[in-house]
Amino acid sequence: MKKFIVIISCLGLMGIVVSAQAGGTELVVDQGVQSFDQGTFEGTVLSHDGLILSGPGLKEHMVSEIDGKPIDGFTAVARGGGDVYVGTTASGQVLRLRKGKFVSVFKGTHENDIGVTALAWHHGALWVGLSPSGRVIRIDAQGKSHVVYDGDATYIWSIRADGKKGVVISTGSPGGLVFADSKGKVRRSGTLQAEHVMDTLQIGKKRWAATSYPGRVLELSGGKVAKDGSIPVRRVLLDMGMKTEVRRLQPVEGGMYAAVNPRKSGTTAPAPSKSAGGSDSKKSKSVRTGSAFGSPVVATAPLTLPKGSSVWFVDSSGTNRPELAGLPPILSMERADGVAVLLSLADRGRAFLFNPKGASSLYIDTPQAAISDILLNPDGTGYVATTGGAALYELRPVTSKPRYYSKVRDSGGMASMGRVDMVGKGFSAWVRTGSTYEVQADTWSGFVKVPAGGGVPKVTPQRFYQYRLDLSGKEAHARAIRLAFRSPNLAPSVHRVVVVDRVMKSSSPSKKKTPSRSRSVRKGTKRLKSSTAKRYTGIKRIGYDVQDLNGDKLRAFVSVRRIGTQAWIPITGKDGTTRLYVDWISADFPDGRYEVRVGISDALGNPPGQEKRDHLISEPVLIDNHPPSVAEIKVRDKKVHFTVRDAGSSLRAVEVAVDNGIWREVAPRDGIVDGDKESFQVNLRDLDGAGAGMVRIRAFDAMGNWIVDGVELK
Repeated sequence: MKKFIVIISCLGLMGIVVSAQAGGTELVVDQGVQSFDQGTFEGTVLSHDGLILSGPGLKEHMVSEIDGKPIDGFTAVARGGGDVYVGTTASGQVLRLRKGKFVSVFKGTHENDIGVTALAWHHGALWVGLSPSGRVIRIDAQGKSHVVYDGDATYIWSIRADGKKGVVISTGSPGGLVFADSKGKVRRSGTLQAEHVMDTLQIGKKRWAATSYPGRVLELSGGKVAKDGSIPVRRVLLDMGMKTEVRRLQPVEGGMYAAVNPRKSGTTAPAPSKSAGGSDSKKSKSVRTGSAFGSPVVATAPLTLPKGSSVWFVDSSGTNRPELAGLPPILSMERADGVAVLLSLADRGRAFLFNPKGASSLYIDTPQAAISDILLNPDGTGYVATTGGAALYELRPVTSKPRYYSKVRDSGGMASMGRVDMVGKGFSAWVRTGSTYEVQADTWSGFVKVPAGGGVPKVTPQRFYQYRLDLSGKEAHARAIRLAFRSPNLAPSVHRVVVVDRVMKSSSPSKKKTPSRSRSVRKGTKRLKSSTAKRYTGIKRIGYDVQDLNGDKLRAFVSVRRIGTQAWIPITGKDGTTRLYVDWISADFPDGRYEVRVGISDALGNPPGQEKRDHLISEPVLIDNHPPSVAEIKVRDKKVHFTVRDAGSSLRAVEVAVDNGIWREVAPRDGIVDGDKESFQVNLRDLDGAGAGMVRIRAFDAMGNWIVDGVELK
């Protein structure tokens, strides 16, 4: 288990990307697996410890159509008779590659001969497995074909050599094995307790099978078939439960590797049919299966499936352990040498070399969607078939021009490239720039070499940039690249200005945090809700939302102006503030309507002369520091007559009370309090004022200011 943890940490945690800002300068550092993994490898590989090294070469052979019919992708590859053959995904064809050209040598005749799901060269003939028809075709050296198998199965997953006797065919729905001699005559066939048999493996006299739904590795009893048509199982060596598939088996020192995919990964084997049962075998404590000796074999409960696809080591004694986990779906697994295997993953057309004595590394990188099959020779040559583009890649042990291309990066504007530094040896760095995200000849410059030992490449300032590494020699490797560029200074912007009355209690300025240098909108208005007073306090809090796409530190300059005047009166002082709000003591200003102007500057984050500014003016803000006035109070005919005025704002309410009685709201003569001057006539009888000595009058304006006046009753 210790080895397992080390490998995962190497794959997932080595990469870092550092971005820093200083006066508009960006520093980007590519170092480690995650960072370099974003680029493209041409004749280079990425080691488990984050080094870019020289790797195998790939020669692309691509075809888009045959006889006017489109070819979308390849599923399998085989080599024999001096030629290379590939099977197609959707047209049920087999193509032969000869002298760089593809020709069709076989096309399925059954309506369900849709995809070629297995392809092999054994005993001087080409064996073709078709799905979902479940047919197997044998094509001899003269090009003559005949049907080997056309039984109950609906999928053909692998065709393996069965010693010198013939071939063994793995089928799905129902999962079973078909044994045929070298001429294509079926000798026997049988089923296993699984929806699909994905692969078989034979070493000496021992035979194993990989199944899907449930995902197991089974040790068979020599491939015998019982009278009921089932193939006896000697032992269950690995059981991953009903929701998995064991895709491939590969022999390694001391045992074998099993590639395991969870059902939800969207891999090749269809989900179990209703007849297979929907219950997960993980619910039971044991698995009972057939035995060559008649008595049932009891296997241990299913193991816990790691997250994602995984590779497990299994030996003949039933010992198993996870060697690699957290992978995209595994499509193929081929032996690379005595201890390593090459995994093709359903992820960006890549294959990874996995060595349990070291760690895994990115070994093959193609521009296609996925690598569906790999054919390796002992000398390191071979072929790689891909989907998402019908391309066959010829694998060569050594490439003449090992190169690595970084991902295209966006600087956000017309950036000037600065110094480029490199860590490693035996390689040179090149940089190019462009005005579009996609690299095009008319919008991008050519690559310009970085001076040896690091320096500034002479490239045209553009928005997008990319670097390339050229390796030379067996010892060449790249460990880290650091690029500096200066982004254009973009003007900051003020999005919103809000002014509210604030509460009297003031918090300590030392506890306020300086806003972070974010490129998103920084919202000072969020702080204003909790600061709103229930009544006028004579202090206004001004909040503003600002943004700077460069992430520069901003200073705000806040000023106010009485509408109708010209002079702006500073609130923040000449140095401004870095906060997103300020307090304005409006009680010290004359009554009237004011405008608040918030200006911002990014001078703190840019050299002198390169700063940018912006400003925004608020809606009119009313300042009313004085209460209303009560005038023209008269008592006539047992009625109280008076007028209420407010110089700064409109009236909100007027109340009267007799002696020390309760306050009662009264209406003006026009029926509603809605102006800055209202006349009132209050009947004392309505107030039960007979015998009273005083009538008190209280008036409120819209700002919350209020006054109390009164009149003596004679």
